[in-house]
Order: sequence, then C-alpha cells, then structure tokens
Amino acid sequence: ASNSLTGCVFPRSNYDIGGYMFQMAAAMRFISLPPNLNTFSNFMGKCDALKRLNIPNITGALSTLGGVGINIEKIYIPDSMEPGRYSSGDNRGFANNQFLKELRLPEGWKTLSSSFVANDNALEKLEFPSTVNKISSYAFNPTYGLKIIDFSKCTEVPTLQNINAFTNCFAEIWIPASLYDEWITATNWANVKNTFVAK
Repeated sequence: ASNSLTGCVFPRSNYDIGGYMFQMAAAMRFISLPPNLNTFSNFMGKCDALKRLNIPNITGALSTLGGVGINIEKIYIPDSMEPGRYSSGDNRGFANNQFLKELRLPEGWKTLSSSFVANDNALEKLEFPSTVNKISSYAFNPTYGLKIIDFSKCTEVPTLQNINAFTNCFAEIWIPASLYDEWITATNWANVKNTFVAK
C-alpha cells in the first residue's frame, strides 16, 4: 500500500480483504469496512497511524488482526454480527497490537486462540462474553500490563488447553461466584486458582 494513503472507504459491495492489502501503509488513519465483507484477514500489518477499527456486521469470515507495528488502540466488534461469521481470531487473534487499550468481543465468540492477545502490553482489562468456552495455549502469554481478565459472564467453565496460557500474565481472573467450586477443580485451572476473584 502507498505510504501517503491516509484513509480508505469501501463501497457497499462484496469484498475479500486479505493478503497484506494495507501492509506498510504508514499514514493510514482510518479504514471503513463494508457490511457485506466476505473475508477479512491479515491485512493491515505496520499501519502505524491507524488508531481505531470498527468492524461492521460482516457476512463472511473474520480472521487475524495481529501484526507487529500496528498502533491501533481500539477494536470494536458488535453483538449484531452473527455467530460463526468470524473464525475467532484463529491466527494469533489480536496479538502484537502493542498499543491496543480496548478490545470488545461480541456475544457468540467462543475460542481464544493461541497467542490471542500476546504482546498486547497496553491492555489493562479484558471482559469476555458469556459464550467463551475454550482458551488455547499461550492465549495471554505475554501480557505484562494486563490487570483484570473478566470471565464473570461465563455460563460454563471454559476449557483451558494448557497452563501456559497465563505464563507471563499477572492479572486477576474474575469468575462467576456460582461456578467457583467447579472452576478451581477443572483441568489446568487449579494452577492459577490463586488469581481468582469470585464475582
């Protein structure tokens, strides 16, 4: 992409966005995505000026948003996005967004992929929807600035694939009080039970 391009608005048409479309677009400040986007993956590495990305109710697949050098501070995904239209960030999720301060995931999001928010050290709190049911290896490894991981909306104990999900993460883990006894005895969770706060 051009280093002088500061913004991009897509018309209402079907698109597949991927393949490093905005790679190295250092001046890009905003990207307005169309609601009828088909696929959306790995397209904005090193967009150093980009601060915010609003994701509409896309019709296709949402994949990775990670990429070293992205200075984006907020990512918002609405509840209106139909569950199953995104791949739950399967390729390192939102990793390496070094300035990301706010990440809002919709109800229907189920999997926290491997290295989901790894190296997102500006994040201080993450609040997850009730539908999260799987946490993959290295999901929060490392997130040195993270203070609160909020699973208090969960209606079941998520599967924790490996205890290394929380290596180099020193956050409190908020869980629903009604599931506390089940949570501390679930596979792998006992290793981080000292960080639990019942809500």
